[in-house]
Amino acid sequence: MMKVPGTILQYPAGALKGVTDAHRWRRLYHQFVQRFQQEPLGWVSVPGRLEIGGNHTDHHQGRVIAAAVDLDMLAAFAPLQEQVLIVRSLTLNQEFSVTAPFQQPENQEKGTAAAFLRGVAAGFMARGIAIQGMVAVLDSRIPVGAGLSSSAAYAVTIATILNKLYAQNALSLLELALIARYAENQFFGKPCGLMDQMACAFGGMILIDFKTPHSPLVKRLPHDLLSDEWQFAIIAAGGGHEKLTDHYREIPEEMAQVAQALGRSVLRQINWQEFRQHIPQLREQIGDRAVLRAWHFLEENERVAQQARALRSGNVSTFLQFMMESGNSSFKYLQNVVVSGNLKEQSLAVTLAACERWIRRNGGACRVHGGGFAGTVLAVIPSHKQKAFKHYIRQTIRAREIFFPNVRPEGAVILE
Repeated sequence: MMKVPGTILQYPAGALKGVTDAHRWRRLYHQFVQRFQQEPLGWVSVPGRLEIGGNHTDHHQGRVIAAAVDLDMLAAFAPLQEQVLIVRSLTLNQEFSVTAPFQQPENQEKGTAAAFLRGVAAGFMARGIAIQGMVAVLDSRIPVGAGLSSSAAYAVTIATILNKLYAQNALSLLELALIARYAENQFFGKPCGLMDQMACAFGGMILIDFKTPHSPLVKRLPHDLLSDEWQFAIIAAGGGHEKLTDHYREIPEEMAQVAQALGRSVLRQINWQEFRQHIPQLREQIGDRAVLRAWHFLEENERVAQQARALRSGNVSTFLQFMMESGNSSFKYLQNVVVSGNLKEQSLAVTLAACERWIRRNGGACRVHGGGFAGTVLAVIPSHKQKAFKHYIRQTIRAREIFFPNVRPEGAVILE
């Protein structure tokens, strides 16, 4: 199996599908010149991502399957002599800026786009790379709140720009992903894993094994098998992630409690037999939900490997079966579909119910997408039934938004 390239690639602009919209380029160019009174030095495109297998496994050195999508962030950029980082977002019609020193988080920036700017710059400086200033104008086609990881794409975009300006593209895609996650964890304040940033940086459909967390193994998986007859769909179930940070944090924390009770630091270091033998003591010592979440991890981590084997062998039906099993495990064992204490609002559960009913009659698969509790559902449906699926979902649950992304082979790239 061929490893994914680990370095930044440069492409002719016309070679990248979805980035060739002349109107988009002209708008970015004119907005950049108007705002900063100079021409851009370069252009960067970074895709959003799908999580296809491995729900909340990366926190404990597990495996995941992820894919970049053909919805991207496109940014024009140039260096600045002053130690100021400025990003103008055409999508949000807002401008964000931070000034040196960059090394420490600012409390008032937590949870804002400015925190990513400061955090990414701090990540470079921690590696001994001096950062001056940067100006950029950004246009995003990654819908905010659609579960396609616009925040990770944004952080990787900033990291790619600074890598070009101040490191001569010396940092690998993995290092850019690590810097982006550092910014999101330590400066923005979201306790995410590394999967999102890696998927945005590397591109394609990839199997990521986090057994060695700071040097994960990355391998390409064939995605053409799906693109020929099957279509990915993202269904916005509704609800925001703003008040869910504690719920996300509890998942890896409870998994860690199980691992520590068995004398390990992460669940990846525990096998099923050892776990099974200690279930009675773990239930009494830690509680049932932590045990169920560990149960999910151990089965899900193996299921990802089985999914990857199914794709490599061309067995799409088995791949889809494992995808359904993943969603079932997330709902019952990981328990990241319904927010405890808020039983009246179960938008994810309702969306999954609607998708499952349609899939039983038409084929495909569905699962909770990403962190869970609110947000989106990922489905795979027959390509020729895309219109019928969209009509059914809108009529049945009044879904706010439905997207049909395709896999993008390229990750973070610099465009000539």
